[in-house]
Amino acid sequence: MYNVLLADDEAAILEGLKTIICWNELGLNLVAAVTDGESALQYIRENPVDILVTDIRMKEMDGLALISALHEVSPETRCIILTGYSDFSYTKKAIQLGIENYILKPVDENELILTLTNLIAKLEEDASKARNSIYEFRDAICYRWITGKIDINAFQHRAGVLDIDLTEKFFQVSVLRVRNYELLTQRDTIACEKNVLRVICTELGCVKQARFAVCRGERGDFLAALWGSLDLCREEIKQALIRAGQALSRMRLNAISSLGKLQEDFMQLSVSYSDAMFLAEFGLILPPGTVADEYAVSCLMNEKSKPMEVDSQELLKAISQKDEAGVKTFVESLKRILTQSGAQTPNAIKIPVMELMYSISKLKVGGTAQEEYDLVRVFDEITQAQTIDSLLEILATSAMKKIDRICKAETEMSLHVVRAINAMEQGENVTLKSLAEQYKINPVYLGQLFKNETGMLFTDYMNNVRVKKSIELLRTTDKTVAEIAELSGYASYGYFCSVFKKVTGAYPKDYRIKERG
Repeated sequence: MYNVLLADDEAAILEGLKTIICWNELGLNLVAAVTDGESALQYIRENPVDILVTDIRMKEMDGLALISALHEVSPETRCIILTGYSDFSYTKKAIQLGIENYILKPVDENELILTLTNLIAKLEEDASKARNSIYEFRDAICYRWITGKIDINAFQHRAGVLDIDLTEKFFQVSVLRVRNYELLTQRDTIACEKNVLRVICTELGCVKQARFAVCRGERGDFLAALWGSLDLCREEIKQALIRAGQALSRMRLNAISSLGKLQEDFMQLSVSYSDAMFLAEFGLILPPGTVADEYAVSCLMNEKSKPMEVDSQELLKAISQKDEAGVKTFVESLKRILTQSGAQTPNAIKIPVMELMYSISKLKVGGTAQEEYDLVRVFDEITQAQTIDSLLEILATSAMKKIDRICKAETEMSLHVVRAINAMEQGENVTLKSLAEQYKINPVYLGQLFKNETGMLFTDYMNNVRVKKSIELLRTTDKTVAEIAELSGYASYGYFCSVFKKVTGAYPKDYRIKERG
């Protein structure tokens, strides 16, 4: 997403700009709003800003002085100015300084959206040109080869760029997934990518009988194509990946890795990639330091072939009713079950606890993004737990925290927010503006109230509700994705697919295929 900074000395206009535009839906991140040019300049000195929307006439430092200073401080920042009719002489000077557009006050929402959309297209075009380097060329070839998105003739012509011997005995893919990758800021992400690539290359470079090429995947994935006498150095490769994970953990990066099956045909590398991506999902429940390969996962699946049956309904009922004593009773009962189960492996005990944790995370409270991250963190704690008591302490603590969240949501949430959430849950096609008119309050105030009390932007919450409905339709009906998009409240099929992937990590069609096996 591109970062946007607003600058205007009129507080009412600033608040209006924050709310009339759905910044996230445009692919923009509204990072700050300031009331003078000096503050804007200082912020840009310390933070990356892609787009500046500024009033042309402000006290202290006006828009012209600010734009002039940006040529030295951040020449890549694009500028849009807001102006009145009487400011035309200022506007001419701003145009000479290279602004993207000027918009007359009062600001027309559609004109601003059109300007921003055109500017995003320019930024993306510039970014695409900047990536046209030999490094990115190698990265793109490697990615297309691994994912099977290049035909044999095109790849044979380009294999030399990666220094690949296509006559080698075996080919294989490894996936290294950084699970807390999305928590990093934009600047940290750049440094993270360089560090992860450096670590992978350093460790795999120690395997003498394997050659490799590394590229970036999606969602914090880093992909390694391996070739050579890989059947003779399997353990060396696994140890290299374990060392890479350990090195990244010292950098506070939570990484797991997987290995796909060996392939004799270099054009079948995408089969190994599919294996590795599937196996990477098991990294969440495998012990830390384990490389998820066919053997490790088959052992896990054998353990799960005789699952321990634990009914979560009693626990979920106690949480929903805010019954702390009921939670304690359930945990004590579970301890007896686990202790007497006769399980021979740690995972046979940890997996039921993970399933309970997953059920707890799905209980409706208000659904902040933080809750998903908490689940990943708690799963990590469970995999590292050494005793049944420590496992159950994690479970009990999470259950009590959930009760606290329910209590807090019920006592603190205002009537306006409750009514807004109810309208969404009932499938009404509401907007922040329409609800504000209905409640006879300012839409800016309602938006701030909703964000403060739910921890989410109104549009994000609405999208989560709609995606939840669409998931149910995908699972239980044979309706087309287009029909489901309309039934879920989306007028645009393309926008629905984009939002669905952002929330779930997969496109609707792929999600349905995966769910139905």
